[in-house]
Amino acid sequence: MSIQTTQNKHALGKIRAWKSPVDLSTNVEVTFYLRQNQSEGAGQNIMQHPVKRQYIQGKEFNKSFTTDSPGMESLNAFLKEYNIKISEENSTEQIVIASGNIEEFTSAFKVAFSMYQTPEGQEYLSYQGVLAIPVDLQPYIISISGLEKGLIKGMRSPVVPELVHHDVDKGYSPQDIADFYNFPSNDADADADGECIGLVELGGNYKMSDIKQYCELFGLSVPEIVEVGTKPTVPASSQMVDDLEVSLDIQMVAGLAPKAKIVIYYASSIPDAMHLAIHDTANNPSVLSVSWAVSESDSSVADRELIDQLCYQASLKGITVVAASGDHGAYNGKSFPNVMLPASNPFVLGCGGTTLYISKDYEQVWNSGTGLGSGGGYSAIYPIPEYQQNAIDGYKKSFPYGNNGRGVPDISANSSPETAYTIVMNGKVMSIGAGTSASTPVWASLITILNKSLGYRLG
Repeated sequence: MSIQTTQNKHALGKIRAWKSPVDLSTNVEVTFYLRQNQSEGAGQNIMQHPVKRQYIQGKEFNKSFTTDSPGMESLNAFLKEYNIKISEENSTEQIVIASGNIEEFTSAFKVAFSMYQTPEGQEYLSYQGVLAIPVDLQPYIISISGLEKGLIKGMRSPVVPELVHHDVDKGYSPQDIADFYNFPSNDADADADGECIGLVELGGNYKMSDIKQYCELFGLSVPEIVEVGTKPTVPASSQMVDDLEVSLDIQMVAGLAPKAKIVIYYASSIPDAMHLAIHDTANNPSVLSVSWAVSESDSSVADRELIDQLCYQASLKGITVVAASGDHGAYNGKSFPNVMLPASNPFVLGCGGTTLYISKDYEQVWNSGTGLGSGGGYSAIYPIPEYQQNAIDGYKKSFPYGNNGRGVPDISANSSPETAYTIVMNGKVMSIGAGTSASTPVWASLITILNKSLGYRLG
């Protein structure tokens, strides 16, 4: 007997076109994310003031979250039945990585694989039908990654020509931003030395020469940059935008959290990259900046459950997750109000965008009037947190729209192309307004500086 899992909803919900049949001998690597077993009392203290919290690290974290051995054993038996080879089994990280060819996965999951194409021209492997999962595995498998090979599961800010300027004087420097927002880094002795900040990236390259030129331009230390994970291949049509995304993130952090170690977590989906960061004991980031996003309405139940599990684990480790609220206003290009993940998750700090006029000491919500503007609204998944109830009740008296869930964003910073940031790209100094993809690393940098200054993680 088998049951339908929710994993297929993401694939079938995408706007896509059938491209071609697939060679059944094609090999794929699949990661099974297993449901955690939380030890009693693991999250009892996270609602206290950060200075009183006892975050769970190292072996204590591993003890708090494990996967039952029957779950591992059942999954192993299922995969071996179809000659699918297990390359890694990690109960601490709640994952099993296995590889096989399309014919073997077709037999195991009773679905038909083909090549598909997104409207943007991105070709990827996916399946048609309902994944058949044995009943005894249902309690253990939370999500499966890799069955949509080559698909980037996330969207970035829309970097269109009107967002990029070659008038260098138009863009703010990191010192301009730090001064206006009263960063502790304004103090001569304050920096983020010894701290580590993580950047979630779903593709894109950066040039170390650009980073060095940027740092030289503004009198900054060149940061240590580490890459973790596998950089996904992106369509040629989006390569420039993806490169700009990564370069922007790095330069915002280098400018606003001087001397912080920067770790780039590369993956094909937001949950995959977040998993790498949360279980990275070598670099142990205290803040994770996520400039990529996906609408709640486009996410599968499986992906949402995995994001829930990862964000909760991050909170227990004292990792602050800051995520972009999106750049298409309250509707995100759809016919109904919707908000973005992971910004809407209650364990995440959702970051919106403003238009900042430093010379006028004035700031307002970013709304270009052309379909571009700070994303925000109310979650269709998560209820209103107690701390938001009064604010949302008051706001909805004047603006009664959208769902009755958690409000997004929580905080905001400069994002508008009208009041852009100065960066270096391919050796050229330019200014860019990259939406909430820019404001998110600004806030992540501030929290990193605060962690260093206070001597404890804000979480």
